[in-house]
Amino acid sequence: MIRNLSISIFFLSFINLAAAGTPGSIPPLEPTMDSIAQPPPVPLDNCQMTEACPYPAYNINSLAAGNRIVTYFDPEIACNSPAYPFEITTLWITFNDQCNPCVQWPFPVDLVVYNTAPSRDPCLGPGTEIYRESYSCDEANYKYPNIGPLFLSSPLCVDGPFFIGIEYTGQPFGLYPPIMIGDAAQCPPVDCHHWGGYADHWWQWNTYWGMIVGAPAFWVDGETGSSVCAPQQEVPALSEWGMLILGLLLLTIGSIAAVRGKNPALKKAA
Repeated sequence: MIRNLSISIFFLSFINLAAAGTPGSIPPLEPTMDSIAQPPPVPLDNCQMTEACPYPAYNINSLAAGNRIVTYFDPEIACNSPAYPFEITTLWITFNDQCNPCVQWPFPVDLVVYNTAPSRDPCLGPGTEIYRESYSCDEANYKYPNIGPLFLSSPLCVDGPFFIGIEYTGQPFGLYPPIMIGDAAQCPPVDCHHWGGYADHWWQWNTYWGMIVGAPAFWVDGETGSSVCAPQQEVPALSEWGMLILGLLLLTIGSIAAVRGKNPALKKAA
């Protein structure tokens, strides 16, 4: 069953949690509707990555502008090797509208992508933001069980693991349809792969929830070894000596041609 996480102080309490580094109290879970098996979207590229559970079980209530949810992906592990350079092309996502009351559809979100720390350790959390694009999510395409695409309008090339997800934007005090989340009993979330954030604060998924809820339902499409991302082959530049030799050669050829043009004997011999 999909259960509702009624957490009116959720994104206030995790700020203190992030500073303290200890788990907070777990909000009560309430049954809301039966779970429906959810097939993944059809991949648009040669690699699709996800840690989503086939049976969503939870949603997070009280999501407002500024709340972020991201997941860590490593194409080298999940896709064909060699994976890099890797072009991120699409983020697939689905929302529930069990919050009460929810802001009416459509509503705005930003797709966000972050680097990892230099060590590539996901337990250090998201690093520098490297991409952001705004979208409007409507009910017809993004309401569960539909899975809607967020297409990146500009090529985004990465040479290592990354965090990708969404940030709610728009009204500062509105409640937004929550992203679907899996059941940890069926699909235990990987430590350090999922993070929530607000402003400059990040909190580790399993630390906060205590392995009760599963992974956020994200699917990422991309191209391994993308030609868009491959470095362009530069034409080698001639050195100064090379230019001088080429100039002398052309001058010599031109001189010979001129002499032959003036001397009929040379023309006949040729």
